[in-house]
Amino acid sequence: MSNQEKRLTVVSQKEVVFYGDALSAVRGDDNQIYAGINQMCQALGLDAQGQRRRMERHSIISKGLKGVDNLSAPGGIQRGFVLRVDLIPLWLSGIRAKSVREDLREKLEAFQEKASVVLWEAFKEGLAGASQQDVTV
Repeated sequence: MSNQEKRLTVVSQKEVVFYGDALSAVRGDDNQIYAGINQMCQALGLDAQGQRRRMERHSIISKGLKGVDNLSAPGGIQRGFVLRVDLIPLWLSGIRAKSVREDLREKLEAFQEKASVVLWEAFKEGLAGASQQDVTV
């Protein structure tokens, strides 16, 4: 993903607690809302690198997959990959419940059903000034 059009600059970032997991929601310089792939994969017990490769091969999902150089993380500013939030359900619909640990299957269904809306709402008017603790599900 060295193509410059696949790079994104993070303009603002919010941490959203979703079913006990901290997820990064970011607004990019294209004014779209994205979510950090590593955090979602970690929460679901998925291999982030394998899932990113899967996203790159998908003709629709790949359009919303972007590399970022300025993602805030506990260790400081890091590089990573984000996915446009409206494409999260499409990505997750391709993950079979049987491919995740049994104790994570209910969480997978919650992510499939609600994660994109919750992450988008972190930037919705009225929540734009919400602190990390304000956006919790």
